[in-house]
Amino acid sequence: MALKDLSIFTRMRQTGTLKPLSVETRNVLTRRLTPSINETEHYGVRCLLFTEHPDTGRSSIWCAYGSKLKVFNVTTWICDPNDLCFPSLIVSMCLDARFKLWVRCINGGLFVVDTLTRRCDAALVTIDGENACETIEFDRIHNHILTANRNGTITLWNASDWERLYEINLLEIYNKTHNIQERKFISRAVLTLRSPTNSSNVEKPSNRKQASFGVSNEPLNPIDIPGKNILK
Repeated sequence: MALKDLSIFTRMRQTGTLKPLSVETRNVLTRRLTPSINETEHYGVRCLLFTEHPDTGRSSIWCAYGSKLKVFNVTTWICDPNDLCFPSLIVSMCLDARFKLWVRCINGGLFVVDTLTRRCDAALVTIDGENACETIEFDRIHNHILTANRNGTITLWNASDWERLYEINLLEIYNKTHNIQERKFISRAVLTLRSPTNSSNVEKPSNRKQASFGVSNEPLNPIDIPGKNILK
C-alpha cells in the first residue's frame, strides 16, 4: 500500500494534481533517512548506533557514512548540519559506560567521541597498520575496550583513561597450542655403486632345460594314456 501510494504521489506531483496521503505513506516519507543528501560522493552505511542520554533525554542515531559520522535526531529525523570527519573510512563503532563513542577507521585509527557535546575528545595511537581494523567491542564487566585486527591481534584499552593495557595475538596462541610449524619435505635417493667383476669369475648361464629337468642318457619309457598312444 505504501509503495502504491508513493508511486501515485510521485506521478501526481509531476502532473500537478494533488491527493491526500495515507498515514502509512506519511510514516515512510517521514522516517526515511538519506545520508547522501548534498553529498558529492555516495557511500554505503557501514554501521549504526543508537544513544539515549538519561539526563537530557535526547536520543540520536549515529550513522557511519564513509569517513563521516552523521547524527540524526530520533524525534525529528533531521540530520545534524555539522558532521564529524575522520581521516579514513569508518568500519566499526561501540559505546562505553560513560556514553563515549569509540570509532575505528580502516587505516587502524582509534578515536573517542563525546556523544553529549558531539566532539572528538581523543585520537589514540595504534600500530595496527593499514586495513587492520576488523571490529571493536566494549567489556562492561572489566570496563575495557577490545579492538581486533585481521592478523589475530586483540588490543585491550582502559575505557576510563584510554590507556593501552596489553595485546594478545590469537594466531600465535593457536599455533603454539596445536604445535603448527612449517615443515620442509626433502626427497632423497640412495645409489649403490658396485665395482666391475672379472670375466673368469662370471659363471656361464646353465641350460634352462638341464637345470629344470637334469641330463639323463636313459631312454624314455612309453606312457600309456587310455584311448591314445604316445611315444611308442
